[in-house]
Amino acid sequence: MKNFRCLLVIVFIPISIGCGFSPAYQKESDAKKFLEQIYFSEPTGELEFLFLSAIEGKIQNQGSSKYLVSYTVIVSGYAISSTRVNINGRVNFTVTDVSSNTIVFDGSVSNFVGYFPTESNSFIARDDAFKRLMNILADSVRIRLILLGNNIAF
Repeated sequence: MKNFRCLLVIVFIPISIGCGFSPAYQKESDAKKFLEQIYFSEPTGELEFLFLSAIEGKIQNQGSSKYLVSYTVIVSGYAISSTRVNINGRVNFTVTDVSSNTIVFDGSVSNFVGYFPTESNSFIARDDAFKRLMNILADSVRIRLILLGNNIAF
């Protein structure tokens, strides 16, 4: 088994080097240039505000506003048991080239979090779960935008 692992490493390292593998979010990558040119629409509610706060902590606009990211946040919750609640979340987003008003990308991401409400911490646990969910969704949107940025020629 040990020799098989060594063989896999010996075979796949040259293949990954030969295919031009490079990090998606390196210093001068197309993805980084793309992320520096986007801005997000204003939030329309509390959930959108939480999402915007989370995504802006991950993506810093450098002043250029070539692409607008419009988004909507949809959540639903349901009790798994008498002591656990799950919250499902979805972010639908659209990337638009502002100069031509052309939709560059349209997509969505979804995920869920759970929490355990008790009499003493019900609201605190719920609010924390929403913040965690928006953070997870913001990470997912950021990854999609990085992938999109690597496919746009600058």
